[in-house]
Amino acid sequence: MINPFYIFSSIILLVVMAYFFGWSFLYPELSGDLLVFNIIIFFLALILGHFSKHDHKVNFYYVNFSHKLILKCKKISIFILILFCIQAVYSGGFPLINIILENYNEYSTFGIPTLHVFLVTFNSFFTTYLFHLYLSLDKFDNKKERKKILFLIFLNLLPPLLIVNRGMLSMNLINILFIYTIKVKKNITLRHFVFLTLAILIGMYGFALFGNARVNNSYGIDEPITNGDMILLIGGATEEFRNSVIPDAFFWIYLYISSPLANLQNTIINFDRYEVSLDNFSLLIVHEVFPDFISSRLTPFTGIFLDRPVQITPELTVGTAFVRSYIIFGWFGMIIYTLILFLFGYIYTAFAKKISRSLFLTGYVTLCTLFLFSYFANMLTFSGLSFQLVYPLLANKIFEIKY
Repeated sequence: MINPFYIFSSIILLVVMAYFFGWSFLYPELSGDLLVFNIIIFFLALILGHFSKHDHKVNFYYVNFSHKLILKCKKISIFILILFCIQAVYSGGFPLINIILENYNEYSTFGIPTLHVFLVTFNSFFTTYLFHLYLSLDKFDNKKERKKILFLIFLNLLPPLLIVNRGMLSMNLINILFIYTIKVKKNITLRHFVFLTLAILIGMYGFALFGNARVNNSYGIDEPITNGDMILLIGGATEEFRNSVIPDAFFWIYLYISSPLANLQNTIINFDRYEVSLDNFSLLIVHEVFPDFISSRLTPFTGIFLDRPVQITPELTVGTAFVRSYIIFGWFGMIIYTLILFLFGYIYTAFAKKISRSLFLTGYVTLCTLFLFSYFANMLTFSGLSFQLVYPLLANKIFEIKY
C-alpha cells in the first residue's frame, strides 16, 4: 500500500464515503458527473499503482554507515537551527514562544523571504533522511550511533513546532511513518495494525482539539478545547450528528476530509465562466503545475488573477486539487491536471531510483505524502512539499553515498 497511486485511490474512496455520511446540511448533493469523474480517476490510480508496483519495486535500502556521515549530519543540523534562529531575529521571535508569552506574532509571515522556502523544505527532507539512516543502523548494531541520530531527528523536528507549522510537522511524521512501514512490511502483525489505528485516532483527536482552540480563540470564545460548538455551527452539523455518540471534535476530521469535495461541487454548480482556449491552457500550466514561488512571480506580469472557488462557507476554503483547474479550463482542466499529476508520479519514481538507492527512499515517501494530500489541495504547486522532491536528486555529493 505504500505506493503513491494506491494511496491516492484510497483517499478518493475515503472522501466519497465520508461525503455520503451527510453530517453537514451545507453540502450540495454530489452530482452524477462528479461522482463518475471520481470513479474514473479511482480506477486509473489503481491501474497505475499495479504497473508501478511491478516496474518500480520498492524495498528498504540501507544507508552506508560511516562516522564521517554522522559528523556531517550533526553539522547540517546545527546549521539548520542557526538559520532558523537568524530568521527568528528577523521576524521578532519564534511564533510558539511569542504565543506562550502572549505577544502578537503572525506565524504565516515568519522567516526571510526565499530563504525560508529553501530552509523549511530542506529541513523536512533532512528529517526524513535522518530517520532512514536511523533505521539503517539496525544492520550495523550500533546503539551509540543510533542514539545520536535519534537526538538529531528530534532536534530537526523542533523548527516546525517553534514556527507553529502544523502542516510541515504532519508531513514529516507521515514521511517517517511511510519509511517505517516499508522497513517492517514483511513483519507487520495485528498488534502493529491496532497500534497504528489507535495512534491515528489519537492524533486525529489531538488535531481536532487544536482546531477547537484556534477557532474559539479567533472568535474570542472562552471555552475549553473540548468544546466544539463553534465548529459545529460553522460546518453546519446536522441534528443527526449532534445527537450521535461521536465526539464533537471528530466533526473537524469529517470537514477536513469531505468539505473540499463539497466546495468543488458547489463551484461546479455555480461557476460556468471558464473558456477552453490556448491562453487558458497556458494559464492552467502556470498556475496548477508550476511551484507557487514561480507562478506567484509570473502572475503580476500577466495581469490575470483567478476567480475564487464558490465555497459552501467562508471558513472552509479548500476545494480539492481540481477546483482551480475547473475554474480555468472546466472539466478538461480537471482531466489534464490529473494526467499531469499521475505522469509526474510515475516518471519521478523511475528517475529517482536511478540516481541513488538510499536517497531514493526519502524522495519516494515524500512523493507518497504528496499524493496523500493531493486530492485535498494542489501539492504540485505547494513548494513546501513538492520542492522537497528536488533534494534526493541533488544530494548525493552532500552525503557521499557510494555503492
